[in-house]
Amino acid sequence: MLILKSKSITLHQHFGIYGFIAEQNKVLVIEKSRGPYLGMFDLPGGSPEKEETFEETLKRELYEEVGLTPTRFKKAFEEIQIAEFQYNKNSTIEVLRHSAMLYDIQ
Repeated sequence: MLILKSKSITLHQHFGIYGFIAEQNKVLVIEKSRGPYLGMFDLPGGSPEKEETFEETLKRELYEEVGLTPTRFKKAFEEIQIAEFQYNKNSTIEVLRHSAMLYDIQ
């Protein structure tokens, strides 16, 4: 936790692997059921488990979330950085730094 001008800052960091699936001008998304993006739409994917490769994570998450097992995919972006700031009533600022690797599923 950091202190900045009498406000405390809590930093949360998250890294995820996500798949981009498009067909007939439509993109496959899921509705988030937990976490800071609860109720929002997102690409299917998630965090790597211990000793899991990024490709294994992609395959596992896509199967768990949408029932697909991708066989052809390529890395679309090495890393995407997202920052979201949330202010609490008690003068605490919570910062979420979310970075992701994006794969194009063919």
